[in-house]
Amino acid sequence: MNGLIHQYVPKGSSLEGLSAEFILAKQEQFNNRPRKSLGY
Repeated sequence: MNGLIHQYVPKGSSLEGLSAEFILAKQEQFNNRPRKSLGY
């Protein structure tokens, strides 16, 4: 999951500057991502 987050927010960056909309959009995207362990 950290690798996915780092695609959008560089490592070491503060999350304080990100908008709530951006964070919620990425949360939705990550939660709805197909996972191999769940049979895609």
